Amino acid sequence: MSESLPLLVSHDFMALAHDAGLAEQPGPSFGAACRYQDFWWLAYADGWLRVTDPFMSTELDARAARLRNASAPGGT
Repeated sequence: MSESLPLLVSHDFMALAHDAGLAEQPGPSFGAACRYQDFWWLAYADGWLRVTDPFMSTELDARAARLRNASAPGGT
């Protein structure tokens, strides 16, 4: 699947994906990262870059899980 995805998409593209419910940002405190098409994407001046490094993806998954747990009722 990753072969069909570009490494870079525009801000407009990601905004449309977000509005359509296809891209998700874990929360405002998460920074400039979002999840789209089973990949993490990082925002920068010219658009969004797809994260291809497995270690970085794992770190972002763990950070998102901590944020979800903290915001759940009774979370810490």
